[in-house]
Amino acid sequence: ARWGLAVAAAIIVAMVLVGAVAFPALTKGIREAMPRRDGVSDIVLSAEEAAAPVGSGGGFEIVLAEKDALAAFEKAKRLFSDFRDEAALVELNRLLVSNATRQVKAKAEALARYVREPSFLSMPDRYAYADVAASPRLYEGVGVIWKGLPANLATSTTPSGSGTTFDLLVGYHDKKRLEGIVRVTAGFEARLTPDRPVEVLARVRNSAGGSFFLECIAIHEQ
Repeated sequence: ARWGLAVAAAIIVAMVLVGAVAFPALTKGIREAMPRRDGVSDIVLSAEEAAAPVGSGGGFEIVLAEKDALAAFEKAKRLFSDFRDEAALVELNRLLVSNATRQVKAKAEALARYVREPSFLSMPDRYAYADVAASPRLYEGVGVIWKGLPANLATSTTPSGSGTTFDLLVGYHDKKRLEGIVRVTAGFEARLTPDRPVEVLARVRNSAGGSFFLECIAIHEQ
């Protein structure tokens, strides 16, 4: 019996040691398999742009100091390198709605072209309904994953195909707390049960009057 326990203990220790070695290696392998973004490092501010990154012309919602504008630009690049696209896009949007110069905003728009399609499986930075509702323009194009109940479903048919729109009662999937209601538009036909919880993967899109809606990418019924 003692011999059997010793063997079992040795096997467990071996498995732990193998796991300790294999897991970092697996993580590194996955990271190295991701597409490289060499172009991100090529987008840099010129000496003139870095010397005067902000101005006072045009309309803007956020006022940034020079050091804050430069920090937002560099932070976005670092986040892209770490494949944290949603967080990177928030920083770029911060520049786009700020008093940053036209040249800096053009570089920010160039960086934004590297944003990947969001996925249920790879979204390390997740933003809540309250975050987006407080400043919708800061989250334009940013991917979100929200749970809730669908309501007021409607299906439309166009020459290009069928689509679905509905109201998402965010946070009400367990019928305990309603965070807010947002309109969702999907470019595909979604057969949903009104009283069945869903998890929606979508991009935030701004609309007139300071409101926003979700451009749906995928839906999971719970």
